[in-house]
Amino acid sequence: MDYSKLTADEKSRRILSDKRILANLMRGLITEYKELSVKDIVSLIEDGSPSKNVKGIQNEDFWIEEAKIFYDLLFTARFPGSKEKVDVYINIELQNRLNPGYNLTKRATYYTNRIVSRQKNESFNNSEFNDLKPAYSIWICFDTRESAESSVVYFETTKRVVAGKCDETKENYMIDNVVRLVIGKNRAFLEDCNDVVEMLRLIFLETEMNASEKANILNRHYDIIIDEREVTEMPLTIEGWIEQGHIQGVEQGITLGIKQGIHNNLIDNCQKLLNKGFSLTEVFEMLEVETDLRETISKELNSK
Repeated sequence: MDYSKLTADEKSRRILSDKRILANLMRGLITEYKELSVKDIVSLIEDGSPSKNVKGIQNEDFWIEEAKIFYDLLFTARFPGSKEKVDVYINIELQNRLNPGYNLTKRATYYTNRIVSRQKNESFNNSEFNDLKPAYSIWICFDTRESAESSVVYFETTKRVVAGKCDETKENYMIDNVVRLVIGKNRAFLEDCNDVVEMLRLIFLETEMNASEKANILNRHYDIIIDEREVTEMPLTIEGWIEQGHIQGVEQGITLGIKQGIHNNLIDNCQKLLNKGFSLTEVFEMLEVETDLRETISKELNSK
């Protein structure tokens, strides 16, 4: 496929499907891989083939017919020393807005729950819950504001013993794991996960450094071989994608504001007519208020 014809989303997913980039993410974010080399981690991704990019699992999740979801990238990996074919499911999601109109952490949690639940009849049958594998949903959010600060946050299940004793190990309850990375345009100096954040910043946001220097750093420090054209175009593509997200957010806010203004105006008109002695039923008929809105409006008027 012609690279120039790809959308920003498609270009980003194509770069992130590089096994060496994923290996760096895994080493920086998942405990089991922290002491391994990029080469060793690559051998544990999917079937261990030397291919440059992951094949990934089908990114369309139809397990719940009424609630289809589409993953940016979903693949499997093995833990070091394991003889299993699959030890962990890893989902990578890219976001151009931190506040898309809903809580991103709840969406990420929903994704991990879906990845866990899809294993039933796919990875194990009946009540073989010992074969349930953990899932990581890693959300990469870009923020190009000058004031933006990079961050890495884990949302995990924890054990809380209220009374007595419990020897349950974390491997049995830390099944769904959400990791949210905010990547700012300015270089970050984080005590932990700094390498991961800087790698993503270099690939997706760095615009001052020339392509040759950037590619050299990625190769030398992260063992990543990347096309200079991609590292040149990607930050510009991302900036446009983020700007599109900001515009969509503003448009969404304007639309919500207009709707709220119309609603408030309707409430005011109802109250004026009520003050003139008309009954609520008469007011609704005069203003042609939709039937499904009448109960809500009635409650608002009564609360005044």
